[in-house]
Amino acid sequence: MTERELNRIARNWARRLGDERNLKVTWNPRMRSLAGTADFGSREIALNERLLRRLPKETLSTLAHEVCHLTAGSRAGHGEKWSGAMKAIGFPPETEHTLDVSHLMQRRRRWLWRCRRCQDGILRSHTAAHRFQCACGGSFTLAHIPPRPARGQVSIQKRGRTISAKSLAASRAKRH
Repeated sequence: MTERELNRIARNWARRLGDERNLKVTWNPRMRSLAGTADFGSREIALNERLLRRLPKETLSTLAHEVCHLTAGSRAGHGEKWSGAMKAIGFPPETEHTLDVSHLMQRRRRWLWRCRRCQDGILRSHTAAHRFQCACGGSFTLAHIPPRPARGQVSIQKRGRTISAKSLAASRAKRH
């Protein structure tokens, strides 16, 4: 289905629900596990292109779900107003999908950040650790990009030595 067709369908549903305001539907190829999202500020609906092109029969129910969010309002959540809107356009008020998204999940690059004060290290899946503060009060700086760990082998740098996430969690549990 094209974005133009999706926009036409979404606007028709919104009008049927009494919402004459404009909205926009787009395909988002970067989405991973969500089938769709609704942005109340921009009144834009983004649909998971990789998931829904593979499972096209789920596209309309996902679009309906998000249109009903926009028409019900940001505070409605999955409550009565949203449920009523879903029923009014002929869809069951389902809140979660059970679609297989394993083919969409990608292992993310891990960035190593070091505290400037105590030299503790943290691994993050993003490059924004400079916004965080270490327990010692110091700030983080990017140390290097480590090689990707093998599946299930997440590790953390602590005072110059590598500790597996499991043993770190066990040591923290012993302290508390």
